[in-house]
Amino acid sequence: MVGFEPDSFSIEEAWEGSDSLGEENPIENVTKAQSRLQRRKKAERARVRARKAEESGIPVKQVAWTRRSAIVQTNAVVSTEATEVDLKVAEGGWVGSQKKAASKPSSDVQTLLDKGFRLIKWDGREPKAIVDKVGRVIAVLAGMPGGSFQEAVTDATAAFEAQGQRLASEGGGNLRGQFHQALAGFSHGGGTERPTATSSPTAYSHASKALSSNPAVIRLACFQNQAFKTYFPATHTYYETKMLRIKQHHPSLKFPFVDAFPSAAFNMGPQTVCKPHKDARNLAFGLCPVTALGDFDHQKGGHLVLEELELVVEFPSGSTALIPSAVITHSNTTIGTNEKRYSFTQYASGTLFSYVENGMCTDKEFLREASKKQKAEWKGERELRWAKGLALFPFIDSYQ
Repeated sequence: MVGFEPDSFSIEEAWEGSDSLGEENPIENVTKAQSRLQRRKKAERARVRARKAEESGIPVKQVAWTRRSAIVQTNAVVSTEATEVDLKVAEGGWVGSQKKAASKPSSDVQTLLDKGFRLIKWDGREPKAIVDKVGRVIAVLAGMPGGSFQEAVTDATAAFEAQGQRLASEGGGNLRGQFHQALAGFSHGGGTERPTATSSPTAYSHASKALSSNPAVIRLACFQNQAFKTYFPATHTYYETKMLRIKQHHPSLKFPFVDAFPSAAFNMGPQTVCKPHKDARNLAFGLCPVTALGDFDHQKGGHLVLEELELVVEFPSGSTALIPSAVITHSNTTIGTNEKRYSFTQYASGTLFSYVENGMCTDKEFLREASKKQKAEWKGERELRWAKGLALFPFIDSYQ
């Protein structure tokens, strides 16, 4: 019989989970040699952190707090009239609603402004928080680090451009827009009984492997993960905890970069301008980090459009935003004819979390074997899941 494991969660449990996970992955401590290697790596990471802390004059443990509190201190808060009712989810609370928006946002900035959308000026560096009507943080413009990070942005842009040019003969185009896209990692859903690795045509698979192993892209991925952990710590812990369960149960599945995100998408342009869409299959109460790359005038085009929030956000190359992509319709404004734009995202499908909560099986498998009591508990969790997931989002007051 399939064992029911109702991994219900709370903010407190999510925070406690982050302490137990630590920096090392417990399932990789298999041999003494591996343990020694991990200790050396951990020591090296500590030396790097100490050096950076010494250079900045800020203790390492205070860095995340400093970035969060800076948002409040500088009044870098974008208030909206959105409520949880505006964020549509499917029954069960795992994924977003597939229902399309009543109106399609224009890809022209002025047209959007004429419709009542608000323009958010952003330099792409300093963070801003976007909050709903009650002060809940529902998205963050995370910005970008200083120092040598710009070199990583330049190198990553060159890598995306090179792979895009190699794919020029492939035609390009996907459901999100007219640009080349390669995927990495694994997902679940679409009738499959177990999580499976994403598959792509040979040419795109080559691009995915090349970008996944590129040092500059890896650095971007790590910053995305750190931004997620900094601004949405409880949600990040929930991701890590559940993905660790996946990794333990399916060790053959490979995470593209970090253990919080099982999937990544490389949008290789040459003009990555997304049509209005929701990534409804992603976790409904999850966050998707998006990093813009390329050579374009961010004040004229390439904006991040968030329809339900009625916002048009300037989105410079190298900057990262965290958005609940499953429940907010998002798109980009057009860029100049001779400009180039790429983007890099990480994400997780909602059905992966459902699979873990069911005890490593699908809903259908669980219900076939569950007792009446287990089915009642399962149904009760479905009714509360969206509220519980949303409760993991921080309120802006917690950033002080």
